[in-house]
Amino acid sequence: MPSDCFAASPAAGKSVPVLAENEQVPRPFAYKIVNKLQRAGIVAVSRGAAGGASLNRPLAAFTLLDLLRALDDHPTATACTRTPYHCDWCEHHRTDCRAYQHMAQLQRRLEAELAAHTLQAVIFDLPDRDDPPIRIPAPREAP
Repeated sequence: MPSDCFAASPAAGKSVPVLAENEQVPRPFAYKIVNKLQRAGIVAVSRGAAGGASLNRPLAAFTLLDLLRALDDHPTATACTRTPYHCDWCEHHRTDCRAYQHMAQLQRRLEAELAAHTLQAVIFDLPDRDDPPIRIPAPREAP
């Protein structure tokens, strides 16, 4: 999301066609994204000749977690950490699942990490140099 993606105030909003062209995305996709951001309170949309989409608050007021939730992309470690979830195994065994307990702990850490990064920082700041990029290992082949 470039620095000029949205205007600073509702009076100086950018139209969805302009946003779509600037970001090189299809207009229908841009409309869907702006609608989701509006429902989440991240952007305001005003109609008319001087209308358009604009941020409701500065980028520093929104986190990655806010953005992902607004886009209905709740990051979850596993399906069972997404609420509401009903676990047939736990019900059948009448006990808590140890795997769930570990995954729930990871889920809390994931959400805390995403909440610790503002959109302002993600877009404009360089990442910490002491934090090397994550290397995801290739999946192991079954024997």
